[in-house]
Amino acid sequence: MRDVTPQPSHQPPKPPAPPEEVEDQSVIEGEIVTETEQETQTVETASTDDAGTAGEEIVDDTEYFQKLEDALSVVSDMASLEEVWTEFDPLARFDGKPQGEVNQGIAKAIRKRAEKRIGGAA
Repeated sequence: MRDVTPQPSHQPPKPPAPPEEVEDQSVIEGEIVTETEQETQTVETASTDDAGTAGEEIVDDTEYFQKLEDALSVVSDMASLEEVWTEFDPLARFDGKPQGEVNQGIAKAIRKRAEKRIGGAA
């Protein structure tokens, strides 16, 4: 015969105890600087130094692609296309950078579209 006595129900686990308050805590006054702020300041400093030495304006990737696309949209033959491509040199610009391969792929797609437009695509 089976035992039909009800099993004792399980109680849910107890919540963790609240953290203890520390009364003898010393407070140091000052500005809190997170890691992202430090990285941003370092990047801004490096960008400013590069711009000052090269004498060129630093262009973000989106603007760079727009300028490349605009320049390639007015070429009428393969020689002009090659000249513009060499001037912009997108493969060297993105070589070894984060998302470099993706950006190189975007640049190649822009070039292929221009080649197709002028009839020089292989």
